[in-house]
Amino acid sequence: MMQYDAEGYGWQNIIDSPDGLAPQPGAWLLGALRMVCEPQPAAVVTGTVTYRQRIALPPDATVVVTLEDVSLADAPSTVVGGDMIRTAGLQVPIPFSITYDPAEIIPQHRYVVRAKIFYGEDLSWTSTTAYPVITQDSPTEDVEITVQQI
Repeated sequence: MMQYDAEGYGWQNIIDSPDGLAPQPGAWLLGALRMVCEPQPAAVVTGTVTYRQRIALPPDATVVVTLEDVSLADAPSTVVGGDMIRTAGLQVPIPFSITYDPAEIIPQHRYVVRAKIFYGEDLSWTSTTAYPVITQDSPTEDVEITVQQI
C-alpha cells in the first residue's frame, strides 16, 4: 500500500489498483481515527489567585485551582484539570498554571476556573464568582481569580 495525501482531504490510506488510485474502503474512517487517537499537545490556562484584604497567608497555606466543565445545569461540574500550590511563605497574587488536554474540550461547553485557599486542612478562602475560560471567546491567559474569606 502506498500513502498519498489526496489533495489535502486527509485521506491517508489510498491503494494502488489497476484502474489507478482508488480510495480504500473505510480509509476516511481510519484517517479520522488516527487524527483523534494521536496525542495532542497539551494546552494551559494561566493566571493568579488573589484577595483584597491585607492579610498575610500563613506559611502552610495551600492554593487549589480547578478547571471545570459547568455545562450541565442540573449536574455537578466535571473537573478537567487542576493545580495545587504550596505557598511556603509566598503571598498573593499566587500564580497558577493548569495543563489540560485540548481533545477533551467540547467547543459548545462552558469551562470555568475556581480557587480555594486552605490553611492546613481548613478551607479559609474560596472563589464565589465564575471565571469563564477556553471556550466562547474566553481567555486562557492572565485569568485573575479573586477569593473571599470564609
